[in-house]
Amino acid sequence: MRNFTFASIALLLVGTANASDFKISSEMPSCSREAMERIGGVVETPFKSKNIQVLKVPRKEGASDLDNTVIYEAPEGRVEHYNTSGQAYMAIMGMVGDLPVENFDTEMVFCDNGEVYWKNCITQMVPNSFIRGEDLGDRIEFALPQCIMSYPDAEGNIIDIYVHRMKYEIVNDATGEGWFFPDTDNDVVALTKGEDGMLVGDVLSGESILGMTTPEGEWYGYGNFDIVMKPGLETPVEIPEGLEPEAWQMICDGVGKQIDVAFDGDDVYLTNVFEYMPEAWVVGHVDGNEIVFPGHQYFGTFEMMQCNAYFEAITIEYDEEVDDYMPVKQEKAVCSYDAEAKIMKANDICFAMMGGPGYLFEYYENPEIRWQPADFEINLPNPQVIDCFNYDDAINYGVVAFNLPAMTKEGYALNPEYIYYRMYVDGDVFVFSPDEYFDLDEDMEWLPYLMDNYDIHCDGEYHQIDHYLDGVETFGVQAMYDDGTVKYMTDVVTASTVGVDSVNAGKDAVATVYYNLSGNRVDNPEKGVYVRVVTYSDGTRSASKAVMK
Repeated sequence: MRNFTFASIALLLVGTANASDFKISSEMPSCSREAMERIGGVVETPFKSKNIQVLKVPRKEGASDLDNTVIYEAPEGRVEHYNTSGQAYMAIMGMVGDLPVENFDTEMVFCDNGEVYWKNCITQMVPNSFIRGEDLGDRIEFALPQCIMSYPDAEGNIIDIYVHRMKYEIVNDATGEGWFFPDTDNDVVALTKGEDGMLVGDVLSGESILGMTTPEGEWYGYGNFDIVMKPGLETPVEIPEGLEPEAWQMICDGVGKQIDVAFDGDDVYLTNVFEYMPEAWVVGHVDGNEIVFPGHQYFGTFEMMQCNAYFEAITIEYDEEVDDYMPVKQEKAVCSYDAEAKIMKANDICFAMMGGPGYLFEYYENPEIRWQPADFEINLPNPQVIDCFNYDDAINYGVVAFNLPAMTKEGYALNPEYIYYRMYVDGDVFVFSPDEYFDLDEDMEWLPYLMDNYDIHCDGEYHQIDHYLDGVETFGVQAMYDDGTVKYMTDVVTASTVGVDSVNAGKDAVATVYYNLSGNRVDNPEKGVYVRVVTYSDGTRSASKAVMK
């Protein structure tokens, strides 16, 4: 299973600081650079918070006398939803990147008096506020500026944020680079109506944008252009009325989670597959010894990101252009199916929840979906230590790495929240202290199975403890299952810091990946120190230090 924070998703998608039709200056006006730094360091973006509230503190001295009313609730009217596409700018770490907009859910409220309210007009900054416009029959016009959000600066003063129609102007004659400034001669944005109900914005690439500014008109690096809004929402998959699902397990990387499965003839319905939208349904169709799940099944609106979300069948493939592994959509996910054993398994494909311009929120690699009885013997296989070594000055830590599936010995999935493990050092139980492990709040002997922080890592069944010990001869690991009713302890599995590679003797290595000391994958490691992760034919992995000379 893989979950992504939304900020990291945005960083994957934002390009370099330029657009296709013109260049944005790297030597931006100082006032604009300072404005971008303020919003980047203070404002909670939609990746952190769904709502931005107005705080009752003084506004910054000398601020503009523009109307700073933020419309968080529209008047009563007819609510219409649009699937919005186009292009957007987004400021990250002082740089501006352009990225596509797809599947953004736009809400418009049409009032009887001709007023129209547009919610979240800037797609990459979602304050859940409205701007007010006027329905002129063939188009909707929005007279600007209008205040869309307010936030406190470092001194506790409120800064008001406005939207303007902004035009592109050259700021560096030598390079031809430019920047965006409010269009004081034409501060109006229009959405033209099409015969099919589509709305098309008149802010166009290379000319203008609908952008965010300070009261003084300093652009923050956020804006939209080439806006196209298609009316209506798709219909999400729904389970037929009266069909009762039963509890199954979806297992990935040795860890299971309960999902619900229902059969209606040859149709198969799944729900609770994705943590972010557990209520969404996916449908597949039995075809002999296979079940086929078509890609691009609509889930509904993902409120946190204000976008339409979909089930997608994907593979993760290396993209030379971005020098990273990226999701690639496939037409369908095909699962082998054993009807008698009640097991379906996807091979070389991922179940994914996606939205926006390829935002990958959550995915599961090669999931196995199987029924299991409600009652079975609770036991755990012994941990398998795959690597351990003492503190190393080159990387500033030592490692104990082991595999521990959250499964019984018979292959039934266990709730990982009831599984714990502890580490032994030269035969003695080790106590993890907040003095050395700053992510902990107290001394801990038993660590939760799913704990994943700076020093203690969990990636499915693979676990790694980064420690600061030297002179240790043996490390050991013991696991425990404890649900309050049943308690089961594994053996203590011990490995020597000398000759630990013998654990993997006789196995075939099927993949070797190198990471630098910052945790980034390196495909062609040059001179330096790396962490080498080897995957073997039986699915186990080992991590070890590698020095390239």
